[in-house]
Amino acid sequence: MLKKLINQIREQIRLGRLQRHIRRADMERIRDRHHRRHKNKISNFGTLER
Repeated sequence: MLKKLINQIREQIRLGRLQRHIRRADMERIRDRHHRRHKNKISNFGTLER
């Protein structure tokens, strides 16, 4: 019983990490596309995330 619960939690953590990684990759792809489109307007775009 406890082992099953621990496995479920571990699986949830793994899935969450995977989704976060995918979301970060999407953000970087969008930012790259944005970068190419307006190269001169971007001076403060990188500071938005922090």
